[in-house]
Amino acid sequence: RIALAMTYLRKGDPDKAVSVCQEAINTNPQSAKAHNALGGIYTVRREYDKAVAAFEKAIEANPKFIPAYLNLGDYYARTRQWDKAQEKYKAALGIDPKNINAHWKLANVYNAQKDTSNVEAEYKAIIEINPKHTEAHLALGGLYMRQKKLQQAIAEFELALEIAPNFLPVYVNLGELYNKTGEYDKALAICDKLRR
Repeated sequence: RIALAMTYLRKGDPDKAVSVCQEAINTNPQSAKAHNALGGIYTVRREYDKAVAAFEKAIEANPKFIPAYLNLGDYYARTRQWDKAQEKYKAALGIDPKNINAHWKLANVYNAQKDTSNVEAEYKAIIEINPKHTEAHLALGGLYMRQKKLQQAIAEFELALEIAPNFLPVYVNLGELYNKTGEYDKALAICDKLRR
């Protein structure tokens, strides 16, 4: 039924999507998926109080249902309620410490708060879980770049290039860093690659 509700939502009929989710909840009031889906539909409809209530009911139905924690965290992050967002993302990580999505979202919250040490810790946690996570290497390199830790930034960007040799943002940042550190031959080599 949840798939059917999402189909109605994609087709532009959120009222029917809500109705299908309500039917699923009436059939199984303990369905965390149905409550979570209903919360997602309410979010799309910008009925945020109802969305929050639905996500909370999903957690009540299944306290280990990570998507509801992430959705609540997303709502709190969008409304700049940073402490509540952190709480929900950390709760998700308490259930699954290797949830890359929760680490990434938590890093974004810390970044919004300019808490660079925790941002760095979250990016490193992602890389520890998945050493080939290109975006985490790029983000960590960007953080080091802003902190003027240029050699550490270069190392992260070079790792990102090893993983994804055609990832354009890495070339741009790496070329800029090579230029700043006086490694002009490397900077020119990057420019040549970008021109091809």
